[in-house]
Amino acid sequence: MRRVPTGARGIFLLYEPTRRFDEDRAAYLDRFMRMNKPLWRVLTPAEWDQVWYHFTTCDFPETAAEW
Repeated sequence: MRRVPTGARGIFLLYEPTRRFDEDRAAYLDRFMRMNKPLWRVLTPAEWDQVWYHFTTCDFPETAAEW
């Protein structure tokens, strides 16, 4: 395990997305937004925008069977 300093107010999030077996990427992104945005209240709107930008441009989740 490696500790990485985040600063006095920093946070580190690690999230490994997984699609449902019958879900395409668009449906996954819709579900992710619907379920997680209301729960991740600690993030500012600008921070959420960064997360969402990353997910929509860089994340291509697989199903558990594909893992």
